[in-house]
Amino acid sequence: MNYIIQNMNNQHIKKWLDQHFGKFLSAILVIIYSLLLWLMGFISLKDTLTWTIASYLPQTPILVLAGTTLVACFFATFQGLRTIAIVSGILLPFVVILGHLVAIANFQFKDYTLLFPLLENGTAPLWKGVPYVAGGLLELSFLMLLIQHKLTKKQDLKA
Repeated sequence: MNYIIQNMNNQHIKKWLDQHFGKFLSAILVIIYSLLLWLMGFISLKDTLTWTIASYLPQTPILVLAGTTLVACFFATFQGLRTIAIVSGILLPFVVILGHLVAIANFQFKDYTLLFPLLENGTAPLWKGVPYVAGGLLELSFLMLLIQHKLTKKQDLKA
């Protein structure tokens, strides 16, 4: 992925695919990427709504939650990547502080002995969790590939 991003030279993905694979294969890949992007968005929306209803808004209709979430996402998208980054930077401290407050409040109910030993049942449970971690990293790499032409600084993804 790093090799591809470095060789794209801040070109849009469609233009780069046209140059390297031709218009026909490029169109097929763009359709596949678009479907994958919509699927990732749908899964994220579904998971967010499920968590929101289960955690703190059980009586709120799902259409109201979905509508407000989608409107907020579309508004942020049309404002641009810089706006999304600024809002994320503003919200991050609140998320971290609230996360620590929840962790402290639930500390008395947690049993940390259940975390160890990690390989008590062999490596099979470990390998069952790998697709979830790898899927998240793959999504992040995929999104970096799609938005790299919008970034002002060249990214070094070697780390």
